[in-house]
Amino acid sequence: LWTSLARRIAPARLSVIHLEPPPLEIWRARMARRGSRCDSPWFEGFVAALSDLPVWTGARRIGTDGELMGVGATVLEAIAAPLP
Repeated sequence: LWTSLARRIAPARLSVIHLEPPPLEIWRARMARRGSRCDSPWFEGFVAALSDLPVWTGARRIGTDGELMGVGATVLEAIAAPLP
């Protein structure tokens, strides 16, 4: 999908950003802080469903285990960065 789309929009640039899931307990704590469901075994099933999706090899992978403002800044930098 992504390779075909990139060819179709050329010479415009396509940047695919993939946010890597944080470690399980960081993810659970973030969801709990905002009042989202994080009880077992529902939470583990939710994580498995989202984490098992394939990621395009051309995607820029960004970790999300740090502070969320830093993750946002990294995403903005990735969008603005020149293509390799």
